[in-house]
Amino acid sequence: MAEKIAVLGVYSDYASVENAVDVLKEAGFRNTGIPEHAAKRYEVRVKEGGILLSVHSDNADWTKRAKDLLERTGAQDISVTGEGGADYLRSERPATRGGTV
Repeated sequence: MAEKIAVLGVYSDYASVENAVDVLKEAGFRNTGIPEHAAKRYEVRVKEGGILLSVHSDNADWTKRAKDLLERTGAQDISVTGEGGADYLRSERPATRGGTV
């Protein structure tokens, strides 16, 4: 089983997050969520009004794609962490695991 990766980015407004979620969906991503350990890392930015978006992948190509899409849609403080997870369908695209996306 491949290592599970979370790509994280902070946005300054909700409209930018909505746009990023739409772009990620169009690109084939299906699951976003915020692991507790990662949310704590971004706690200060979130308390200052930032919005944290987390995209999960266990494939290096999808991880790079998610990072690129977050950069293109205006995310700040983007990081990639080896602690996170995603479910995959037969198509190797992240699957919804009960989250909002």
